[in-house]
Amino acid sequence: MFHQLNIQSIYRGENFKVNQVGYQSKQSTFGIELADLLLGMVRTIILNERPTSKRSAEKNKLVMELLLDHNCGFLDFAKSITLYEWNEYSNELKAIPFEKYIDVFVSSNLF
Repeated sequence: MFHQLNIQSIYRGENFKVNQVGYQSKQSTFGIELADLLLGMVRTIILNERPTSKRSAEKNKLVMELLLDHNCGFLDFAKSITLYEWNEYSNELKAIPFEKYIDVFVSSNLF
């Protein structure tokens, strides 16, 4: 865990080093649960996998409902995300608008 977190320091160009890590159990911290939920939705959109089970179909359905519900603001929030891609031929990160992934996900899951 320390190694992975300290890699983030290098990756982000920040000057920090993690010396201590504490674990939180599920459902103990609202912020951790929310971050986990949002990361799961982002992962679902990026991977855009064809559902192979009822569970994966329901996950895609939920994400679609949130993206298409103009009253909840999730689509606007998701569009504001910028991903950074590491190019193996360059030492620079390339900004990739998340909206491209959203468009592909929505067009793949409209039925």
